[in-house]
Amino acid sequence: MLRRLSFSMALTLVVSGMCSVSASAQTRMIPTITSVAAMTGAEACEKLAAARGWKMSIYVLDTTGMTLYMHRMNGASEASARAALLKARTSWQQGGPTSEMEARIAANNVGQTAVMAMQLGNIPARGGRAILLDNAVERGGKATAGSIGVAGGTPEADEECAAVAQDALTKVRP
Repeated sequence: MLRRLSFSMALTLVVSGMCSVSASAQTRMIPTITSVAAMTGAEACEKLAAARGWKMSIYVLDTTGMTLYMHRMNGASEASARAALLKARTSWQQGGPTSEMEARIAANNVGQTAVMAMQLGNIPARGGRAILLDNAVERGGKATAGSIGVAGGTPEADEECAAVAQDALTKVRP
């Protein structure tokens, strides 16, 4: 009886030890965007837009693709708010700027690809930027910790504003 109890206890310790090793091997830290960083990035874009007379809508999504911050400047259209969200979602899903998707489609003159992308909820237009940080959801050394989408101006203005927001946002440290 004592021998069976000792074996049972030893087996329990081995199994529990294996479970704890396997659980810790499956866990990792995932950096994300803070609300302060999201607001800082959006405010940098808003400052540039106001100085240039642009009326922008700005979305910032977190690591999970959920809205962390949204602002529609006075005079910005509802359509720009919807486009900004689509750009943010597209860059979050793709792990890169929406301008890359736009350039690929333009270079290959593939209208069908653009239609398919939009049917999937992606928008191949400049103004979306993925926020890449170390050790998040991996994509080639850097990782998507969220995204920014900007709309309301010309494609060049949207892209410039998104780049300013991305730069300001990534400089904020918790």
